[in-house]
Parts: sequence; structure tokens; C-alpha cells
Amino acid sequence: MKRRAFSILELLATLIMVAMICAAVFGVLQHTTEQSQSINRRMSRMADIQYCLDRLMNDIVTGSQNGGKITVQNHSYGWQDTCRITIGATKTGTGTLKRMSIDWVAVLRQEEEDLVLYRRETRPGQTENNLYIPLCEHLYSFQAEPLNPDNTLIDDPNITPTLINIEVKIYRAKLPDPEQLLRVNRTFCLKRFRRPDE
Repeated sequence: MKRRAFSILELLATLIMVAMICAAVFGVLQHTTEQSQSINRRMSRMADIQYCLDRLMNDIVTGSQNGGKITVQNHSYGWQDTCRITIGATKTGTGTLKRMSIDWVAVLRQEEEDLVLYRRETRPGQTENNLYIPLCEHLYSFQAEPLNPDNTLIDDPNITPTLINIEVKIYRAKLPDPEQLLRVNRTFCLKRFRRPDE
């Protein structure tokens, strides 16, 4: 008994079905890959900013415990808000007191349309090491507010704040999109970190 051969139309229909199935599988794989990359990007950026805020808190603790002064200067680049935090501190080493200043500032990066967060540690007599080190990029805004105990804003720079509220917004997507932001907020109580005799 002879088998009937496939017609041209049947072969074409089979090829079209296989192509449609392959396209659907490829689309699912591509979507899954994009979702995975998006999640990894989000987790990586959150980890970066959390690390920076932890380090900033350590600097604030060091400054507060050693009688240092903390100043906040707010700026803006168009619609992007930023600020400069300066922390004065005194470190004790080998029986001597060493004055130092720590700066945190977010600066606009024109080509990427984002802000980059820098840290600089300045020590007298060590000008070669007084460089701004980039620690986190893809920021939309970086704001710090000195507050009174009742959470009201302090406008006078001569008044030592009780609280400092820091808010960071970072781009969630690969491309800068103000509609897709991750928001991180930290409030530091400076009195918790000061010495009992202050």
C-alpha cells in the first residue's frame, strides 16, 4: 500500500505553524530575559544606594560623636534636586587629634541625564587624596533636610539640627524616565549618636 505524499499546501501550512510556534517561544524567552534584567537592575541599584546611605550614616555618626558640625546646602539642576552634605569630624589616632571633613554631593551627568553621588574625605596636609569618589549613579534626585524635633524644616544654617531626613530617587529603568523611579528615605536622629556630655 502506497503512502500519500504531502502536498505543497500541507508542507507550507506545517512550516507556517512551526514558525509561529518558534516565534511565540522566542517572544516568551525574550520577555523573560527582559524581566530578569529589569529585576537585576533594580536590585543592583537599590543595593548601591543602600550601601551609600549606610556609609553616609556612618559618617554622620562619626561626626556627631566627635563634636563635628553637619551642614546641608540644597541645589537643583533644572527639575533635578540635589544637595551637598558636609560633615566635620575629629578622628583620634596615636594620641593625636586629626580634623577632617567629609563631603557628599550629587552632580549632574549631562550625557546620561542623571545624577552621580560622590564622596570626598578631606584631611589637612593630604591634598593628593582629596578626590571626589563616585559611589552611585542613575540618581534622579538626592535631597537632605535638617529638621527640628517636631519634624519642621530648619532654615538657619547656624542651628544644629536634631534630625536629618535624606530622600533619594533613583531611575528604575535602563533609560532615564521620571515616571519610573525607586524611592529610598532615611531619617537620622543626631542626638542618638552624640556623646553624653554634649
